[in-house]
Amino acid sequence: MIYYQNNDLVIRNMIPADAQAITDGEIAQGWDQTVEKYNRRLHDQAAGIAIALVAEYHGNVAGYDLLQLPMRLSVDDIDEYVIYTGYFIPEHSLASC
Repeated sequence: MIYYQNNDLVIRNMIPADAQAITDGEIAQGWDQTVEKYNRRLHDQAAGIAIALVAEYHGNVAGYDLLQLPMRLSVDDIDEYVIYTGYFIPEHSLASC
């Protein structure tokens, strides 16, 4: 799913190819990293307990984040939620903000 897109930037769900790209980038920066960390994030996303986000800048992976969900829901249910101040809040709750 794509959450944001303009001419330069795309914010979307992590896909399996991203796991290795992120790992390679962190290793190039001197981090002691393995791809298993990102494979776990993909697993959590598929299980509906987290959303693994990737930022693409001009088609290259430029960053990532993991949003832990407060409840189990499927990726198909995400369109019922919005990103509001960095947190996922059900749309019906925004009226009280």
